[in-house]
Amino acid sequence: MAAPVKLSCRHIWKLFGNDAEAFLSKSKQPPTLDEIKQAGLIAAVRNANIDIHEGETFVIMGLSGSGKSTLVRCLSRLIEPTAGELLFEGKDLRAASDNEMIEIRRHKMGMVFQHFDEAIRLADRIAVMKDGEVIQIATPEQLVLNPATDYVEEFTRHIPRSKIVTIGSIMSSVKVAVGEKILASATVDEVSRTVVESKQALPVVNPEDQIIGSIGREAVINVLVNGELN
Repeated sequence: MAAPVKLSCRHIWKLFGNDAEAFLSKSKQPPTLDEIKQAGLIAAVRNANIDIHEGETFVIMGLSGSGKSTLVRCLSRLIEPTAGELLFEGKDLRAASDNEMIEIRRHKMGMVFQHFDEAIRLADRIAVMKDGEVIQIATPEQLVLNPATDYVEEFTRHIPRSKIVTIGSIMSSVKVAVGEKILASATVDEVSRTVVESKQALPVVNPEDQIIGSIGREAVINVLVNGELN
């Protein structure tokens, strides 16, 4: 069962320029990037929707100018959104007083600007942004295995696969009962030595210690050497 949602943003916009709120309020549909530029405005965050769960390490990533820093500041109201809804523990964060926001930032909400590789290692889920828009939200492994766009694929291209890909994603469905058990949730990097040094495929187990497949050295070596997942 998923943990309850701690922080939620719905249709958050941050536009810089004159009459940004009026521009958004008269738009019947979410304006395109071109329409925003034609209005003389700068789109920092466009229609962002994110749910962050209790206890979750949630990372927002993107290239320079993608809007990630602005969105982070909007979530904590260090910058006021132009439009949209912010809910923290079910309460309207945009209606909170300055003193309430200070207490929330001090004791309930932590935000850290982190190096790319370190953030990937720590993240439970990642939101990838481009041109102010959230392109994809997924676990690090899902981003690598199933990128939503060419941009996400290119963005994650240099992430070491062995530190992200889990054994469960590359295991064989053939079950074996002999040998050291390997957790399906373990990354390739964590168990590579054990698997590569084994002369036979090893059993893969779930958290309940049930055998669900097997992993051999070839599959692990492909990830370590070639970054291949098959």
